[in-house]
Amino acid sequence: MEKTVLEEERQFFGWLAVLEGPYRGEAYRLYEGKTVVGSAPDCDIILPGLEPRHFSIRCDAGEFFVTDLDTEAGTFVGEKWACRARLKDQDRIKAGDYLLAIKII
Repeated sequence: MEKTVLEEERQFFGWLAVLEGPYRGEAYRLYEGKTVVGSAPDCDIILPGLEPRHFSIRCDAGEFFVTDLDTEAGTFVGEKWACRARLKDQDRIKAGDYLLAIKII
């Protein structure tokens, strides 16, 4: 008889919510470590229309950072282009046709 092992539920630290764009109303959990967002099938969050690997969000010890992954279109926090930027609760991220908000818990 095979033994079934239940995977421990991972603790999440925030959400990434789509405010504008094709997936408006969707929200994605953010976990400790790096979350890659883009259109490629191997991304953690797949949003069609973005570059294959558009940006990443890293959560380390409760702090969040967004990093543009060398895109032509860029990634913006508020109105500022963000190569790498620290995020705070309710910050807005603009990437392609998407406007996203981060909710940190």
